[in-house]
Amino acid sequence: MIKYIKSISQISIEECYESILKNQSLVYCAFINEFDISIYPDILSDVDMKRVNEFIKFDDKMRSIVGRMIICQILALIMQIKPSSVEILVNKFGKPFCKNRICHFSISHSNKCVVVALNSRLVGVDVEFVKSGIYWTDIAQTIFSDKEC
Repeated sequence: MIKYIKSISQISIEECYESILKNQSLVYCAFINEFDISIYPDILSDVDMKRVNEFIKFDDKMRSIVGRMIICQILALIMQIKPSSVEILVNKFGKPFCKNRICHFSISHSNKCVVVALNSRLVGVDVEFVKSGIYWTDIAQTIFSDKEC
């Protein structure tokens, strides 16, 4: 199930539990220019805030804030703790995971879109902004042979 949200208040504990119990992926999608970030200082931990402040570009900061707000709210609801108490670590490959390992999640972002997937099993999600006006078939004909096209 994919759910478009504009605020963390739209995240349902029932949906999260159902996803985990049924081994189904739950995917939240948000657009940084539409998402309510007014309470992000109450949601993000000091570590997350430090990480966000390291970004130079505004959109990078926004993508990081929105993604972390969503996953911290989900994990906090499941663990019944404050979102700012959620501890997210990264493995040796840079993939984030919850210290308590209560579920698996994946975060991806591109342009103005942030996507967060949740599952009881390993999960991966990828989103990619596609520029209009670029025709890959035209490019392929200049790079590949006729047989490859």
